Amino acid sequence: MRIKVFFILLMFICVTQIFSWGSHYLITYYSLNLKDFDFLDQEVPTENIEDFIKKESIGLYNVFKEYYDWLYTYHPHRFNPKYSNLPFEKDKSNLEAFLKSARLNPQTKFYLVNRVLPGQKPKYKVVPTAKVYPYFKEQGFHFVFEDVTNQKVSLRSILITFADEPDWIMDHHLWEIKEYGYGPQPYGEPEGESSKAPFHMQFLHEPWIVKKFAPFLLEGMAVDRIVLFTKLAKFAKERGHPYWAYRFMAWAIHYYQDLAQPYHAKAVPEANFWYYIRYILSSDKKTFQQRTTQLLKNKHFIYEDFVSVYLEKSFDPTEELANRLVSYLTKEPVLFESIERFLRIQPRNYHDIVYNLTSYSTSHAYDLDQNIQKIFGEKYTKDYLYDVERDPEYRISDLIKALDQKKKNLLLEETGKDFQNTSQITRFAVLDLHLHQK
Repeated sequence: MRIKVFFILLMFICVTQIFSWGSHYLITYYSLNLKDFDFLDQEVPTENIEDFIKKESIGLYNVFKEYYDWLYTYHPHRFNPKYSNLPFEKDKSNLEAFLKSARLNPQTKFYLVNRVLPGQKPKYKVVPTAKVYPYFKEQGFHFVFEDVTNQKVSLRSILITFADEPDWIMDHHLWEIKEYGYGPQPYGEPEGESSKAPFHMQFLHEPWIVKKFAPFLLEGMAVDRIVLFTKLAKFAKERGHPYWAYRFMAWAIHYYQDLAQPYHAKAVPEANFWYYIRYILSSDKKTFQQRTTQLLKNKHFIYEDFVSVYLEKSFDPTEELANRLVSYLTKEPVLFESIERFLRIQPRNYHDIVYNLTSYSTSHAYDLDQNIQKIFGEKYTKDYLYDVERDPEYRISDLIKALDQKKKNLLLEETGKDFQNTSQITRFAVLDLHLHQK
């Protein structure tokens, strides 16, 4: 029995892929498009990261010290113990020292850019997308950045622009940096996009079989990231650096939003009881794993593309379906009662906040996955020989045109359920910073 269980859990490891809400910036834009958040229209000057670090080296030492003291109690085997004694190199006080303390990709650069929304024209010099986003691959979506060095920008635009930043490079290829002490990668691949998987996923509601025989699958590090970047955001606010306060918070928002997406909160969404039985009875478990991996990747890839297409279409008032979709991001109330409660708790328990957030995205994962199969059909969701990423003729726009209105509406409703949670946690994060007082 233990051997069979091991094979089932090995399958979990193999099928985990890393995707995210394809357009965090637009989700953030709509989630904060409420009168209660008019304070975000305040404009502040941009600030170079090096200047911030040099001015606040002593304070950063204390912030990182506090963070690693917390991490020692939460994830003691996921950091280098030396960080407790030297959390930040005050004698250096540069970007290299900051990236080392935050344990981010050493090649990360924090450019002073603003993201141009669909349908808008840039006011300043356009910056090549690949410079800002080194892992960018042209997929036909809207990626336009403008240089806002020495300019003023709104708090809102900071949140919108940098809600996608954790996907650009900071979380890639960290497992090879032994000094960071992250330990063995619990799932995903050490190279490419999947190398960032454990930082953008958190499986807090898996069945007993996972908890008993593969507890390492519960070691996603999204909460770790949320805590660190929230601490940095609040510190920057206290010290009078609004630009970095809201940029750091934009990073925390990214992980919150990821975890509101079912594919980030549930290891294998379609895995019900009979799924396990089929796997146990399979005579070729390796092939079973490979097929499961391919099907999950196809479904997730297409779903993300579908959502991104309609988010971008939402700026056209004639696109009724797109505008219905984003309406879920602006639904009242501003905060659900369960989330509002966390604003009244001091100190914040961010693990509990994430646990509450992912309870729904986990429970919704199976229904979403089943409906995606119904909507897009066998070729895209049940043919393991098909790879959407390698299909030169794949165009999400063509696929959407082929869907009847009933299927589009169904996926709209499914996405809307998760969008309500996504918008609520986005607003919580902003208020967590806005209401913060030292």
